[in-house]
Amino acid sequence: MEQPAEPRPESGSAPESGAEPTNWQRFLSLSGAVALIEAALVLLYAIGILIAAPNSEGATESNALVEALIFAVFAVLIGLIAKSLLARRLTGRPAFILTQIFVLIIAWTVFVGDGVWLKVVGIVLALLGIAGLVFVIASIVKQPVPED
Repeated sequence: MEQPAEPRPESGSAPESGAEPTNWQRFLSLSGAVALIEAALVLLYAIGILIAAPNSEGATESNALVEALIFAVFAVLIGLIAKSLLARRLTGRPAFILTQIFVLIIAWTVFVGDGVWLKVVGIVLALLGIAGLVFVIASIVKQPVPED
């Protein structure tokens, strides 16, 4: 005897409070956790740019400020995606998938740089991006399909 399928929530809805999360909701939360880590790392990178600017050759502090500001805005936007996913809203998934694609591109760019340290950072970034993609795709695959 088949068990009735779990009702599929509307596109922007969160699960009922107090309800036990299902597998797809857990994967959505894991995706949100990955996005939160990425937002924190991008913000740390922006702070690092500001710290390193006075010691950099050829870079003006105004350029570093603008660059750090751009990365800080990216961190806030990724944080908003994380907030959406942690609230288990389905509307955050497309932006998160696009973010993970960019993370993988950045990971490759870092990996091909000079030095062992950059290779390690590139591998860590790639693993984070792959984990994010796996979690968000699992949330899509595990989500029950509504019956007509």
